[in-house]
Amino acid sequence: GVALLFVGVAFSTSAPALAIVSIWAYMMAFSLGVGPGCWLVASEVFPLAIRAKAMALATVANRATSTLIATTFLSWARAMTYAGYFYFFACLAVFVWLALFFYLPETSGRSLEEMAAYFEEA
Repeated sequence: GVALLFVGVAFSTSAPALAIVSIWAYMMAFSLGVGPGCWLVASEVFPLAIRAKAMALATVANRATSTLIATTFLSWARAMTYAGYFYFFACLAVFVWLALFFYLPETSGRSLEEMAAYFEEA
């Protein structure tokens, strides 16, 4: 989220070097953090009986979201300026981080049976 904020600042202040470094920082952080999350969560949370279907659904959701963002980029950027577009996604990243922090259960050291019991209670 912070890197996206700096991309927005770079577009607001016409600082191309800051934009390049910020996009690089975002790509690096995303690849190490939230990026693989849709596959990681599905593989650790869902029981074996539905894991393959859950992984397929996670992959479809990931690809559909990526396609939607890529195909609407220019329209959204024109409507809200490039800076506004990246500010929007910086705010979205903060909300996603907060949702994951508060609602995603810790799976470290838990068996699949324990995770199934956790979700049955919730």
